[in-house]
Amino acid sequence: MRGHSTARTITATATRARTTAFAQGLATNLTNPKVAVFYVTFLPQFVAPDRNVLTQSVFLAFMHVVMGLIWLPLYARFIDRMAAVLLTDRVRRRIEAVTGAVLMALGIRLALARR
Repeated sequence: MRGHSTARTITATATRARTTAFAQGLATNLTNPKVAVFYVTFLPQFVAPDRNVLTQSVFLAFMHVVMGLIWLPLYARFIDRMAAVLLTDRVRRRIEAVTGAVLMALGIRLALARR
């Protein structure tokens, strides 16, 4: 039942061009309807009705994009660095052991639960 993935196979599948990953992420965000729902529902509370609504909305959307362009590369860099640690065989085995123990404990609890 255990998977036979190793750090090498996982790393080999993760080595695609950064521009391809960026383009895929951009396309996903632009076609995601949740982004439009977010802007329609969340941002109006920060727009003053006595001022130019369009200017304020564009400014808030611009700030959201700028924050994303700062935060997401930092986050991706951190995850990339952590992957080097998390993909070692020793750490992977420990994660799998802890996950297996938690799943077994939940299964035992479910089996012993009264209705």
